[in-house]
Amino acid sequence: KPLNTSKDIQSSFGLPVIGTLPAFRGGWLGSPSEAMISDSVDTIRAAINFGSQGRTIDSVVVTSAVGHEGKTSLASQLAVSMARSGKRTLLIDGDIRNPQQHTVFGMPADRGLCDVLRGSSQLEEVVQATPAENLWILPAGRCDVISYQALSGTSVGIALERLTSQFDFVVVDAGPVLTGPEALIFGQYVDGAVLSTRRDISRMGKIDAACNRLRSVDIFVVGAVVNGVL
Repeated sequence: KPLNTSKDIQSSFGLPVIGTLPAFRGGWLGSPSEAMISDSVDTIRAAINFGSQGRTIDSVVVTSAVGHEGKTSLASQLAVSMARSGKRTLLIDGDIRNPQQHTVFGMPADRGLCDVLRGSSQLEEVVQATPAENLWILPAGRCDVISYQALSGTSVGIALERLTSQFDFVVVDAGPVLTGPEALIFGQYVDGAVLSTRRDISRMGKIDAACNRLRSVDIFVVGAVVNGVL
C-alpha cells in the first residue's frame, strides 16, 4: 500500500509526523518555491528542537526506507534551517555510495568523509564553509573498498564525537535503511533519526520495516517527514 497522507503513518505505526514538505521539481536553492519550503522546514526544525519527547537533540541522521524518498533534499533543507536559526551547523554527506550534497551546494567533492575514513585526510582539511552563514559541509569524497569497510570500525565514532563537540547541530545524510548499513552505523553516534517519506511513492510496509530496523539497534526515531504534499 502506498503512503497517501501523514495520518497513515501516525495511525499505522504511532510514529509522529514532524512536518511535511511541498512537491517541487529540480533544485530548491534559489527556486521560486524556496520561501514556501523554508516555512515548512522551519516547522520541522521546531519539532526537532522542542518536541522530541523531552530529549535534547543536537544531531540527527536523515534517512529513508529506500531511495527516491526525498532524504537528501530534507537533510540539506534542515541544515540550512538550523543555520538560519543561528546555530553553527554541519551537514555531513554520509551516503558515501550515492553522494549528492556537494551537487546541491555546488561545492567540490574531491575530498571528504571517505578520505578521513581511509586515513588520508584530517577532518579540518575536508570540512568546507558554504556561502550560507553558520553552515559548513563535509562532502562524502570518493568511496572505495577501504573507506566503505572502515565504516564498521572506530573511525566513524571518533569523527562524529569530534564534530558534534565543534558544532551546535550536525545533520547526517545517510543511505536508505533497507539498502545498506550507513544509517544504522551513523545512528549510533547521533541523538536521533528522521525518516523521510514521499507521498504516493513510499510503501507502508517498507516504512514499517525501516522503523523497526532503526529501533532494533536502539536508535531513537524522532519522527517522519512526508514529502510531496500538494
